[in-house]
Amino acid sequence: LNKITQETELLANQAALNDMNISLQEVEDFLKEISSFNAPKITKKDLKAYLQCFPKKYSPKEINFLMNGENEMDANTLHELLTTTNIEPFDPVEEAFKLLDVEGNGFLTVDTFKTIFKNLNFGEITPSDEDIFKEVADFDGDGVINLDDFRKILSQSPEYAERMGLAHNEGDMGEGDMDMEGMGMDEDEEAEQL
Repeated sequence: LNKITQETELLANQAALNDMNISLQEVEDFLKEISSFNAPKITKKDLKAYLQCFPKKYSPKEINFLMNGENEMDANTLHELLTTTNIEPFDPVEEAFKLLDVEGNGFLTVDTFKTIFKNLNFGEITPSDEDIFKEVADFDGDGVINLDDFRKILSQSPEYAERMGLAHNEGDMGEGDMDMEGMGMDEDEEAEQL
């Protein structure tokens, strides 16, 4: 869940970056994630391949728009574009949710995340993992992940930490960090579980 959360936050935050103080390094890191050469630049082909991992299908015209009409975009160009473009206020979490909820149902299912995990090579959500996934992602217990659930996943709220059985030790962790102690897993095992 952490990896998909990071990817989704990157998508959600891209459009709201002018309101945030994004660094060139953050843009470089994002581009390296989606570049086929692990470079701080992308091509239309890279962007198209990355976007195909998500349920919404982008037309060549939309991809061209996202690339600002260029075949290639480096971190400096994207950083300048993001920090100088005026964007109307909007809810980036809701927009990210809409990117995943392409049918407009108002909810996501485990199958949605299974497809995304598979397409991004994050591993497989097995049938035995589905119940765990629902337990940690479906806060209201209605069997689907609605916008409120999605918002809580991304914010990793205290409710999320409580639901996960995670303790927050104020002395040794920063705000928003979660303690995995007591779960019998080291960091590598945690990453595999998520």
